[in-house]
Amino acid sequence: MNEFPRYTTKTGLKIGSYYTPPYINRMSPEEERIQRAMLGIREDICVMIEKVVYYISVFVVACIVVYLLAKPDA
Repeated sequence: MNEFPRYTTKTGLKIGSYYTPPYINRMSPEEERIQRAMLGIREDICVMIEKVVYYISVFVVACIVVYLLAKPDA
């Protein structure tokens, strides 16, 4: 339902005929990162910790896969 109520007065004035709802700004994480870089704001420590945990988990999974593939069959 995108229709908004319009009202026409007795004199012919159309109230609300050009109304548009306000724009809600939703930025992607990449856009937020670019904006922080342009404003000179350093990354939050929580974001850095999340990245470290992610990269360590990817490394551990890769090591397990390599170990299982290289392990001789018994």
